[in-house]
Amino acid sequence: MYRMSRMIPGPYSGAWCHRLFSIMQAKRLTQEQAAEALGMRQGTLWGYLHGRTKPPTEKLEAWADGLKLHGSDRDQFIWLAHEFHVPILVWDRCRALAEELEATLASARDLRDRLATLHPGGQPVRKII
Repeated sequence: MYRMSRMIPGPYSGAWCHRLFSIMQAKRLTQEQAAEALGMRQGTLWGYLHGRTKPPTEKLEAWADGLKLHGSDRDQFIWLAHEFHVPILVWDRCRALAEELEATLASARDLRDRLATLHPGGQPVRKII
């Protein structure tokens, strides 16, 4: 069975590389067997596993077929590879929006808790002055 080496990750290492490795482990595929299922050379697969090579979006469906992935496993495998093709500015904006949303939700929870102390009996608040 294949084991990922402890080396400096490449520029495209990330969740997709780890997902591919997890699939290989779960299916008990050697690197050679996985490369054959994906229709590539073993060295090419090594490049993907170690984040040296960006996965091409046009081949993901065929690779998922080669690995016999279905349902959410297939969706996750394909979706995670797309992260390498989204500009970094989009990811930065998404992170900023997620942080803003979390802050808004925290404020809403805080307001809910403060309102609950005004009416401990659980009665709805009709008027706040």
